[in-house]
Amino acid sequence: MLKKRIPGRSAKRMISIPPATLAIAQRWLVDHVLRYSAVHPASFAFHPECSPVQAAEQHPDTKWLLKVDIEDFFHSVSEGMVSEIFARLGFPKLLAFEFARLCTIGLDRGQGKNPAPHSGPIADYAHAYEGMLPQGAPTSP
Repeated sequence: MLKKRIPGRSAKRMISIPPATLAIAQRWLVDHVLRYSAVHPASFAFHPECSPVQAAEQHPDTKWLLKVDIEDFFHSVSEGMVSEIFARLGFPKLLAFEFARLCTIGLDRGQGKNPAPHSGPIADYAHAYEGMLPQGAPTSP
């Protein structure tokens, strides 16, 4: 885990660099699954067919450009949300859950910010915290 200072602020952003074996699995998911999933038509980031220029071209009469950095955006994307994305891509629920576990990290986010731990039929899947999307992994653009 690496903490990086955000330019112009006193806060730090958490960057998660996965271990090599996990990064290989995440890269496989990107190359063999996520690359072929449909991109939302309003998205102009993080895929090769689009660019910031194309995004700006969608608003030719706009006088102002607003640049926004959403605090803890990646960490607001939960393991459950990631699992749902894989399920919508047609994967069975268990495989969607396992893919989500490969893409997320379970960290203590502080009092009141952790979903209640839940138990399931597979003891090895138990975790004290619901995972969140880390910034810095191959599966997190």
